[in-house]
Amino acid sequence: LEMTVGDPGAGLEIIQNLAARHPGDPELAEQLKAAKFRWRLTLLPQAVQQVAARPDLDKADFAVLLYWLVPNVRYARPTSGKIATDVLDHPRREEIVRVVNLGLMEVDPTLHRFSPGAPVRRGAGLRILVRLLGQAGQPVSCLGDGGAAACDVAARCHLIEGAEGCQAQSPLSGAEAVEWIRRSLDLLGAS
Repeated sequence: LEMTVGDPGAGLEIIQNLAARHPGDPELAEQLKAAKFRWRLTLLPQAVQQVAARPDLDKADFAVLLYWLVPNVRYARPTSGKIATDVLDHPRREEIVRVVNLGLMEVDPTLHRFSPGAPVRRGAGLRILVRLLGQAGQPVSCLGDGGAAACDVAARCHLIEGAEGCQAQSPLSGAEAVEWIRRSLDLLGAS
């Protein structure tokens, strides 16, 4: 509770103390990893923290979280030069252009529009994270052969709790996106 609504530093300290008293508890170890990730989020710019707290994300918001929370996104060199005409004056242009040119998020090929204000649904967010895992350059065994639906792959990779946890058409919140990104980074060994 302290991590989500109070002082993340105090919450991290509480979980660290609990984990130290119970070193063999895998649930506490997982909570400690999550707490450390949430605490690192507090070190990012205020605008990023505000995005992470939103109840419903739009495409620009999700691009911001990917850019700031995934080191391979922020520091990678894009291999393509796709142009989205509707983000040229957008305040989050840099983050959007980076995730688009890394192939994580798409631009409409005929209209060359990203639609930054369009809502991100849970299924679309999971597809993007599965794409991120697939582009990692290292094998992620839970991905399988690439023929399964994103919700099934996300459940197999423990991004969500079972395929029924997908709720593909439901809105994606900032808190859910942050947790899914954290779990993705765990799979990549980069959190």
